[in-house]
Amino acid sequence: MRSRILVLLFFCILTVTLTWPVSLQMGTAIRDPGDPLLNTWILAWDVHQLLTSPGKLFEANIFYPHESTLAYSEHMFANSLIALPVIAITGKPILGYNTVFLLSFIIAGIGMYCLVFYLTASRFAGIVSGMIFAFCPYRFDHLSHLQLLTNHWMPFTFLYLHRFFDGKKYKDLLLFTLFFVLQCLSCGYYAVFLSVCIGFMFLWFIFRRKLCRKQFIGMFIFLLLAGGSLYPFYKPYARVREEMNFVRSLSEVKYYSAQAKSYLSASPSNHLYGSLNRVFGDHEKNLFPGLAAIFLSVYGFFSWRKRACRGGIARPEGKPKFYFIDVLILISVVFGFAVLISGGFSFDIGRLHFSAHHLPPSILVTCFLFAIRYFLLRRREPFFLWRFVQERMVVTENQKFYLFLLILTFIFSLGPAFFLYTILYNIIPPLQSVRVAARWGVMVTFSISVLAGFGARYLFEQSLSLRKKIICVLIPLILIAEYSCFPLRFHIFPEQVPAVYRWLSSRQGDFPIVELPMPSSAREVYKETRYMYRSTFHWKKLVNGYSGFFPPDYWEINGTMQKFPSEKSIALLRRLGVKYVIVHAAEFRRGRWWSAKERLSSPPLFDSSPRGGKNGGEGASGLRHVISFGTDHVYEID
Repeated sequence: MRSRILVLLFFCILTVTLTWPVSLQMGTAIRDPGDPLLNTWILAWDVHQLLTSPGKLFEANIFYPHESTLAYSEHMFANSLIALPVIAITGKPILGYNTVFLLSFIIAGIGMYCLVFYLTASRFAGIVSGMIFAFCPYRFDHLSHLQLLTNHWMPFTFLYLHRFFDGKKYKDLLLFTLFFVLQCLSCGYYAVFLSVCIGFMFLWFIFRRKLCRKQFIGMFIFLLLAGGSLYPFYKPYARVREEMNFVRSLSEVKYYSAQAKSYLSASPSNHLYGSLNRVFGDHEKNLFPGLAAIFLSVYGFFSWRKRACRGGIARPEGKPKFYFIDVLILISVVFGFAVLISGGFSFDIGRLHFSAHHLPPSILVTCFLFAIRYFLLRRREPFFLWRFVQERMVVTENQKFYLFLLILTFIFSLGPAFFLYTILYNIIPPLQSVRVAARWGVMVTFSISVLAGFGARYLFEQSLSLRKKIICVLIPLILIAEYSCFPLRFHIFPEQVPAVYRWLSSRQGDFPIVELPMPSSAREVYKETRYMYRSTFHWKKLVNGYSGFFPPDYWEINGTMQKFPSEKSIALLRRLGVKYVIVHAAEFRRGRWWSAKERLSSPPLFDSSPRGGKNGGEGASGLRHVISFGTDHVYEID
């Protein structure tokens, strides 16, 4: 128990340090006014509905009059359970957001520690792996995406699946199912990724082990429990996808797929590797796991060489032949792989020019070399690289699995460049809503974190007592140096509720409103999150909205509202059933505001009759001024 408490304190201190100064301004600090405000609103909406009307969770108050609008983005239900007591007690959505933000690092570190400690029986290995998984550059590149930070239930999912297949206890099966469901309800992307990986893990155990009847029954029970728990949350997404055609095309997925160079790029804010971003980086494609993690992962495979020799494991006898042909085959395969990933390349070495832009020639050369090798050999002899591996490696079954998972998810992160992704895209409907295939890199990092634990264990065990103490201090310090991005930059949002929203909250009824100005271009559409966040103080229905998908008529409404208060714009609002228009004069561009103010001052606008009159075609009718709070003006649609 004491060691567990110390591990918890270690990850708490490390989280506060590497995310500094978030912990000082928990109630007001937010990464930026885009996706973080969207996610703050989602958490607040989930809490609001859980306390008032749980059955209408997806009937969010944005994009009125559309229904099930929470399904346009992540619902983050499991994250809202963490934020619920904080928001319910304090009434501060940003405080709830930052609570989930910080706990995602702590729980991720502890979860990976528990998984690797179970696999290696080494606390030091668990701590190292926990640091890699919780604070890797991938996570710091997504500080604005809370849903992508909440991968903290993944290690527990794999931990209890391992325990179930090892011990055959239904208690472990139920905990595995619980953590799987929690992870799926934390992030939609990770629900898809984890489901695919768990599916391959089932296949791995089926083919690599002799499973008993109880384990097959356990897998069936898991499918029933997990499917029954997740179906109510999946159904609204399926309906919205069908009604609105919210599907990501393969061409869009290809644009947001990783490349081999993406695994050499870290977040620009990284102190040590930030410069790599200028060479290898691209938006959403910074997947570098760190040199220490790579070294430990590789070391975990080659550290068994001396152990194998001492254990009496014989090496292959004789010297391999035909090194030259084997090397040529390896070069041909590497070239083909490079062409497949990059789409073609060319380079010069002195006066020699090398060019490769098509895959078939490389395949033909490889097949030709294999044919030569086959006919030259009179007896069966392994490929020289495989012989090299046999001489130097004795790998555990768990290492083999996580190496397999690493390779598999690396291929998936490259998107439609590999046919395997296209196959999954066509047979798994939720994958059709995944836009950024590069985010499969989180599973690559997960696999590397586990493999690095084996390397850390062997490095620690093979060292003398003094060297062990040095390693215990040095490796964590190296990881901190590699992953350091603090102090982080944040925006500060005032806690005080603007007067206009206090007035709105005092109005009876669940009527729709629209807030102006609306964004004038797609680049500014993130500004809608300000209205969504402020709606947490009154929860009236909003014509405004921002999400992963937009309803087809959003931009039509937006374009009409750019000319407010024209007759057409007011007629549209009346048709939508909007009751109040909230005009934020300070947020208009100066020229637009003076033009709108002049039309708003025309007498017909203050006509309280249903239709009103016209004013030479310039003004608009049916708009009545209600109240003003500084530069915030409220108008009612008659």
